Formats: sequence, structure tokens, C-alpha cells
Amino acid sequence: MSFPEIIFGICQVCGADGGDDPNPSSADASARYTSGNGVPLEEYEGKMMCKLCIQTKKADEQGKIATERRNEEERFRQAAGFVNSI
Repeated sequence: MSFPEIIFGICQVCGADGGDDPNPSSADASARYTSGNGVPLEEYEGKMMCKLCIQTKKADEQGKIATERRNEEERFRQAAGFVNSI
């Protein structure tokens, strides 16, 4: 049994490196460590990304699929003669 290899580094999409935000809001504590040691990365679509970027990309893909499905349904309704009216 082998353990999964965990890769740390800078996200190629958003640039996250695990450091503190250099420009925190007034509600946050001041930044102490602006350069981090990296974040856990996974390969997705040929790039090394953080989990947040992977989730964002997947959500975008699902949104595109849903939009295309709605467009196909609307084209079918128009071809069948349905009209939106009250």
C-alpha cells in the first residue's frame, strides 16, 4: 500500500502560495508572512492547481453544460410551435 504523493507549490491559475494576504482589510490582523511555503496542488487539465481553482473550473464546466441544455430545450420548443405568453 502506498501513500498518495502530496505536492505543494504555487497554484498556476490563481497564484496562491499559502502566505498571508499582503493587503488585509481593517477587520483582519496585519500580514506577518506574505510569502508562504505553498498550497497542496493537484493536476487538473494539465496544470497544477489548488482545490479552489479545480472546484471553480468544474463549476464553470457544469454551468456551460446546463446552459447548452436549456438552449437546446428552447430551440425544440420554438420548433414545436410553443410561445411564451400569458
